[in-house]
Amino acid sequence: MPRRKSTKHIEALPVLTPPEGPPQESIKAVEKPKAPERQPLVPDTDFVDFPSENLSDSQKAFLIGFLMWGTQTRACVETQISPFTVEKWKKESKDFLTAYKLIEEAIGDIIEDRAIQLAMKGNDKILSKLLSGFKPQKYGKKVEVGGPAGEAINTFADLARRYFDASESNDSYRESEKESPNTT
Repeated sequence: MPRRKSTKHIEALPVLTPPEGPPQESIKAVEKPKAPERQPLVPDTDFVDFPSENLSDSQKAFLIGFLMWGTQTRACVETQISPFTVEKWKKESKDFLTAYKLIEEAIGDIIEDRAIQLAMKGNDKILSKLLSGFKPQKYGKKVEVGGPAGEAINTFADLARRYFDASESNDSYRESEKESPNTT
């Protein structure tokens, strides 16, 4: 049977009390800064209609929140549904997972549309990124593959080919030596 520790050696902590009298002017209350309010990606979701009757009201509420806010975390906060529940739904319900993936694609399209709008207003970095995504052959990163000083890269196959080519040429040299008698 384990021994219990004695609590006799623990002393009570002193209680701190605020000073009496009016608050001092040098001490000001500090308010926690509020996060800036963000507009939903899709403020009006009346057009959303789920083709499956197999979705619960909670699942539908989450999916609408996901479409509105664009992230799973924000949708969970707004609908007060645990992220663990959402992950469980994704594993257990094919209908929910299908709707989730469709909405995820729609969110990507909405963000892409906003990026295009920003690029057209003069944001060169976004414009360059969009061009490299839409036309990678023309505007993407150019990658040159080569060894040191622009030499070809020696792969194992290249090295093996060179070895066997060299050994064949040595064999042909030996054969020619055998055929021609030494006249010295």
